[in-house]
Amino acid sequence: MSEETEHSLKDLAEPVNVYINNPIAKKFVDVLKNTFVTPNQVTYLSVVVGFASGYSFSQGTWIASAIGGLLLELTLVLDCVDGQLARAKKWRVTGGDSSMALPVTLPTWQWFLGL
Repeated sequence: MSEETEHSLKDLAEPVNVYINNPIAKKFVDVLKNTFVTPNQVTYLSVVVGFASGYSFSQGTWIASAIGGLLLELTLVLDCVDGQLARAKKWRVTGGDSSMALPVTLPTWQWFLGL
């Protein structure tokens, strides 16, 4: 990817991803890229963590909400990890983004139901 293309894509990205989630995700990818862990496994872990976040929010206490918020942030970081890991391992997505739409959307509903 050219520097100009990378710069224009960075301008379109959400600031929280550029300055928080992606740098944290890069650290995870540095550890995972030479392991047997696949991007799909990271995606499914993200779904599990997302459901745990929603459940935590549903408990209604301030400590459970704080834990839910931390788990929500971890879900968002893991969402960045799977794409970065796929690029680091030079994996090609065969199903396109639509194949992962349902697993990634399910925790979002859980968060709303939990709140």
